Amino acid sequence: MPKIFVYGDSHTRVLKDAAERFPKGNKIEFDIHWMFSEKNGVTRGDMMFEDAKTAVASLQSGDIFVISLLGTAHNIFGLVEHERKFCVVSEQCSNNTFLDCELIPSSTMRDMFYGVCQKNKRIGELKSQATVPVYHLMTPPPKEDNEYIKAKTSRYRDKIIGEHDINKPELRLALWNLEMSAVKQFCEGLDVNVIEPPFESISEHGFLKPHFYGGDATHANRAYGELVLYQLKELTILPQKKAGSLL
Repeated sequence: MPKIFVYGDSHTRVLKDAAERFPKGNKIEFDIHWMFSEKNGVTRGDMMFEDAKTAVASLQSGDIFVISLLGTAHNIFGLVEHERKFCVVSEQCSNNTFLDCELIPSSTMRDMFYGVCQKNKRIGELKSQATVPVYHLMTPPPKEDNEYIKAKTSRYRDKIIGEHDINKPELRLALWNLEMSAVKQFCEGLDVNVIEPPFESISEHGFLKPHFYGGDATHANRAYGELVLYQLKELTILPQKKAGSLL
Protein backbone atom coordinates (compact mmCIF):
# COMPACT_ATOMS: atom_id res chain seq x y z
CA MET A 1 0.00 0.00 0.00
CA PRO A 2 1.54 3.36 -1.03
CA LYS A 3 2.27 5.79 1.79
CA ILE A 4 1.85 9.55 1.61
CA PHE A 5 4.08 11.06 4.27
CA VAL A 6 3.29 14.72 4.99
CA TYR A 7 5.42 16.88 7.28
CA GLY A 8 5.09 20.59 7.90
CA ASP A 9 3.68 23.43 9.94
CA SER A 10 0.15 24.24 11.10
CA HIS A 11 -1.50 23.80 7.69
CA THR A 12 -1.01 20.04 8.14
CA ARG A 13 -3.75 19.99 10.77
CA VAL A 14 -6.62 20.09 8.28
CA LEU A 15 -4.97 17.35 6.23
CA LYS A 16 -4.73 15.09 9.25
CA ASP A 17 -8.32 15.85 10.19
CA ALA A 18 -9.45 15.08 6.65
CA ALA A 19 -7.41 11.86 6.52
CA GLU A 20 -9.21 10.52 9.58
CA ARG A 21 -12.48 10.85 7.65
CA PHE A 22 -11.18 9.84 4.23
CA PRO A 23 -13.22 7.07 2.55
CA LYS A 24 -12.18 3.62 3.73
CA GLY A 25 -10.79 1.27 1.16
CA ASN A 26 -8.85 4.00 -0.66
CA LYS A 27 -5.70 1.82 -0.52
CA ILE A 28 -3.54 4.75 0.52
CA GLU A 29 -1.80 5.18 3.86
CA PHE A 30 -1.71 8.81 5.03
CA ASP A 31 1.00 9.60 7.59
CA ILE A 32 0.65 13.30 8.45
CA HIS A 33 2.64 15.20 11.07
CA TRP A 34 3.04 18.75 12.36
CA MET A 35 6.64 19.71 13.10
CA PHE A 36 7.24 19.86 16.84
CA SER A 37 8.29 23.21 18.27
CA GLU A 38 8.46 24.88 21.66
CA LYS A 39 8.35 28.60 22.41
CA ASN A 40 7.86 30.35 25.73
CA GLY A 41 6.84 27.07 27.34
CA VAL A 42 4.17 26.37 24.70
CA THR A 43 4.59 23.26 22.56
CA ARG A 44 3.04 22.60 19.16
CA GLY A 45 3.21 19.72 16.75
CA ASP A 46 3.84 16.01 17.17
CA MET A 47 7.08 15.06 15.38
CA MET A 48 10.63 16.24 15.94
CA PHE A 49 12.59 17.28 12.87
CA GLU A 50 15.22 14.55 13.27
CA ASP A 51 12.47 11.95 13.51
CA ALA A 52 10.96 13.30 10.30
CA LYS A 53 14.29 12.89 8.51
CA THR A 54 14.40 9.26 9.65
CA ALA A 55 10.84 8.72 8.46
CA VAL A 56 11.64 10.23 5.04
CA ALA A 57 14.67 7.97 4.64
CA SER A 58 12.51 4.92 5.31
CA LEU A 59 10.01 5.62 2.51
CA GLN A 60 9.84 2.95 -0.17
CA SER A 61 9.20 2.84 -3.90
CA GLY A 62 5.62 3.90 -4.62
CA ASP A 63 5.50 6.26 -1.62
CA ILE A 64 5.65 10.05 -1.85
CA PHE A 65 6.87 12.74 0.52
CA VAL A 66 4.99 16.03 0.87
CA ILE A 67 6.36 19.11 2.66
CA SER A 68 4.36 22.06 4.00
CA LEU A 69 6.90 24.43 5.54
CA LEU A 70 6.92 27.52 3.30
CA GLY A 71 4.22 30.01 2.45
CA THR A 72 3.22 31.95 5.55
CA ALA A 73 5.39 35.05 5.10
CA HIS A 74 2.68 36.90 3.15
CA ASN A 75 0.52 36.81 6.28
CA ILE A 76 3.36 37.79 8.58
CA PHE A 77 4.13 40.84 6.47
CA GLY A 78 0.71 41.67 5.15
CA LEU A 79 -2.28 40.37 7.10
CA VAL A 80 -2.29 43.20 9.62
CA GLU A 81 -1.83 46.78 8.50
CA HIS A 82 1.71 48.02 9.08
CA GLU A 83 2.48 51.21 10.96
CA ARG A 84 3.78 52.56 7.65
CA LYS A 85 1.14 51.65 5.10
CA PHE A 86 2.48 50.14 1.92
CA CYS A 87 1.18 48.86 -1.39
CA VAL A 88 2.74 46.44 -3.84
CA VAL A 89 2.54 47.50 -7.47
CA SER A 90 1.13 44.42 -9.21
CA GLU A 91 -1.85 43.26 -11.27
CA GLN A 92 -3.95 42.69 -8.14
CA CYS A 93 -2.78 45.80 -6.35
CA SER A 94 -1.99 48.68 -8.70
CA ASN A 95 -0.72 52.09 -7.73
CA ASN A 96 -4.29 53.34 -8.04
CA THR A 97 -5.59 50.97 -5.33
CA PHE A 98 -4.14 52.98 -2.46
CA LEU A 99 -3.53 56.68 -2.38
CA ASP A 100 -2.12 56.97 1.14
CA CYS A 101 0.66 54.36 1.13
CA GLU A 102 4.26 53.78 0.16
CA LEU A 103 4.62 51.93 -3.14
CA ILE A 104 6.89 48.87 -3.23
CA PRO A 105 7.79 47.28 -6.58
CA SER A 106 6.53 43.71 -6.84
CA SER A 107 10.02 42.54 -7.80
CA THR A 108 11.42 43.89 -4.54
CA MET A 109 8.77 42.14 -2.48
CA ARG A 110 9.21 38.89 -4.40
CA ASP A 111 12.97 38.98 -3.81
CA MET A 112 12.29 39.40 -0.12
CA PHE A 113 10.03 36.34 -0.11
CA TYR A 114 12.66 34.35 -1.98
CA GLY A 115 15.16 35.31 0.69
CA VAL A 116 12.78 33.97 3.34
CA CYS A 117 12.67 30.65 1.45
CA GLN A 118 16.46 30.47 1.30
CA LYS A 119 16.72 30.82 5.07
CA ASN A 120 14.70 27.63 5.55
CA LYS A 121 17.39 24.96 5.45
CA ARG A 122 15.00 22.21 6.52
CA ILE A 123 13.62 21.73 3.00
CA GLY A 124 17.02 20.75 1.64
CA GLU A 125 17.80 18.54 4.63
CA LEU A 126 14.56 16.63 4.21
CA LYS A 127 14.98 16.35 0.45
CA SER A 128 18.46 14.89 0.88
CA GLN A 129 16.97 11.96 2.81
CA ALA A 130 14.38 11.09 0.17
CA THR A 131 14.60 8.38 -2.47
CA VAL A 132 10.96 8.98 -3.48
CA PRO A 133 9.24 11.89 -5.26
CA VAL A 134 9.14 15.04 -3.11
CA TYR A 135 6.46 17.73 -3.29
CA HIS A 136 5.75 20.99 -1.49
CA LEU A 137 2.22 22.26 -0.86
CA MET A 138 1.35 25.85 -1.60
CA THR A 139 -0.58 27.44 1.23
CA PRO A 140 -4.27 28.31 0.69
CA PRO A 141 -4.92 31.70 -0.92
CA PRO A 142 -6.12 34.47 1.39
CA LYS A 143 -9.70 35.00 2.52
CA GLU A 144 -11.37 37.94 0.81
CA ASP A 145 -13.81 38.72 3.63
CA ASN A 146 -12.10 41.08 6.10
CA GLU A 147 -15.12 41.08 8.40
CA TYR A 148 -14.89 37.30 8.74
CA ILE A 149 -11.19 37.59 9.64
CA LYS A 150 -11.93 40.26 12.26
CA ALA A 151 -14.72 38.14 13.76
CA LYS A 152 -12.44 35.11 14.05
CA THR A 153 -9.19 36.77 15.08
CA SER A 154 -8.51 38.83 18.20
CA ARG A 155 -4.72 38.79 17.93
CA TYR A 156 -2.21 37.93 15.21
CA ARG A 157 1.49 37.63 16.07
CA ASP A 158 1.30 39.92 19.09
CA LYS A 159 -0.82 42.52 17.29
CA ILE A 160 -4.31 43.09 18.67
CA ILE A 161 -6.95 43.24 15.94
CA GLY A 162 -8.89 46.42 16.53
CA GLU A 163 -5.81 48.38 17.43
CA HIS A 164 -4.47 47.33 14.02
CA ASP A 165 -6.68 46.96 10.97
CA ILE A 166 -6.63 44.09 8.46
CA ASN A 167 -5.04 44.98 5.12
CA LYS A 168 -7.26 45.21 2.07
CA PRO A 169 -7.86 41.89 0.28
CA GLU A 170 -6.20 43.07 -2.93
CA LEU A 171 -2.91 43.70 -1.14
CA ARG A 172 -3.05 40.38 0.72
CA LEU A 173 -3.72 38.50 -2.52
CA ALA A 174 -0.88 40.29 -4.28
CA LEU A 175 1.51 39.30 -1.50
CA TRP A 176 0.33 35.68 -1.59
CA ASN A 177 0.90 35.47 -5.35
CA LEU A 178 4.38 36.93 -5.02
CA GLU A 179 5.31 34.55 -2.24
CA MET A 180 3.98 31.53 -4.13
CA SER A 181 6.07 32.56 -7.14
CA ALA A 182 9.14 32.68 -4.91
CA VAL A 183 8.30 29.31 -3.35
CA LYS A 184 8.01 27.72 -6.81
CA GLN A 185 11.39 29.07 -7.90
CA PHE A 186 13.07 27.97 -4.67
CA CYS A 187 11.59 24.46 -4.81
CA GLU A 188 12.49 24.04 -8.48
CA GLY A 189 16.11 24.63 -7.49
CA LEU A 190 15.87 21.67 -5.11
CA ASP A 191 14.05 19.44 -7.62
CA VAL A 192 10.91 19.61 -5.50
CA ASN A 193 7.57 19.87 -7.32
CA VAL A 194 5.02 22.39 -6.03
CA ILE A 195 1.35 21.45 -5.59
CA GLU A 196 -1.03 24.33 -6.19
CA PRO A 197 -4.26 24.80 -4.21
CA PRO A 198 -7.19 22.77 -5.56
CA PHE A 199 -8.86 24.79 -8.30
CA GLU A 200 -12.29 24.03 -6.80
CA SER A 201 -11.30 26.02 -3.70
CA ILE A 202 -10.41 29.26 -5.49
CA SER A 203 -12.87 32.02 -6.35
CA GLU A 204 -13.01 33.75 -9.72
CA HIS A 205 -10.95 36.58 -8.22
CA GLY A 206 -8.26 34.28 -6.85
CA PHE A 207 -9.26 34.16 -3.17
CA LEU A 208 -10.17 31.14 -1.07
CA LYS A 209 -13.88 30.43 -1.43
CA PRO A 210 -15.86 30.98 1.83
CA HIS A 211 -16.92 27.30 1.86
CA PHE A 212 -13.28 26.43 2.59
CA TYR A 213 -12.59 29.06 5.29
CA GLY A 214 -11.00 27.75 8.46
CA GLY A 215 -11.97 29.19 11.81
CA ASP A 216 -9.21 31.80 11.96
CA ALA A 217 -7.49 34.40 9.81
CA THR A 218 -5.16 32.24 7.75
CA HIS A 219 -6.09 28.55 7.66
CA ALA A 220 -8.44 26.53 5.47
CA ASN A 221 -10.85 23.86 6.77
CA ARG A 222 -11.31 20.09 6.55
CA ALA A 223 -13.20 20.33 3.24
CA TYR A 224 -10.13 21.99 1.76
CA GLY A 225 -7.95 19.30 3.29
CA GLU A 226 -10.05 16.61 1.62
CA LEU A 227 -9.47 18.17 -1.79
CA VAL A 228 -5.73 18.24 -1.17
CA LEU A 229 -5.73 14.57 -0.13
CA TYR A 230 -7.35 13.66 -3.44
CA GLN A 231 -4.60 15.60 -5.21
CA LEU A 232 -1.99 13.61 -3.30
CA LYS A 233 -3.71 10.33 -3.97
CA GLU A 234 -3.56 11.02 -7.70
CA LEU A 235 0.18 11.55 -7.42
CA THR A 236 0.63 8.00 -6.14
CA ILE A 237 -1.23 6.75 -9.22
CA LEU A 238 0.76 8.88 -11.65
CA PRO A 239 3.96 9.69 -9.72
CA GLN A 240 5.85 10.55 -12.89
CA LYS A 241 3.46 13.40 -13.65
CA LYS A 242 4.27 16.94 -12.58
CA ALA A 243 2.03 18.15 -9.76
CA GLY A 244 1.05 21.34 -11.58
CA SER A 245 -0.20 19.32 -14.55
CA LEU A 246 -2.75 17.62 -12.33
CA LEU A 247 -4.62 20.83 -11.65
